[in-house]
Amino acid sequence: MAHTESPKIHSLRVRAVRVPMQHPHQTASGAVSESPLVLTDVNTDNGVVGHSVVFTYTPAALKPTAELIQNFETLVKGESLVPKNSPSVFACSAPRAS
Repeated sequence: MAHTESPKIHSLRVRAVRVPMQHPHQTASGAVSESPLVLTDVNTDNGVVGHSVVFTYTPAALKPTAELIQNFETLVKGESLVPKNSPSVFACSAPRAS
């Protein structure tokens, strides 16, 4: 079986959206009538696109959460997609205190 190189991350597309709920959800603090979401597309160099959704609970967290995720692009752009148990840019390389 020939070895093929893993796709590399090309870019992130991040959007903050407020999706109206057809049936508002009643909570102790009031009715929740919309779902504040941060949508992310991870575009690879071979055209494969991955998607994620982050629920922020409050619309006040939409912009900072979207900006945080967008800022990850500089860390992951050009990185190969690797299995979960492989080392990654997010792994801690510093020794842990005992």
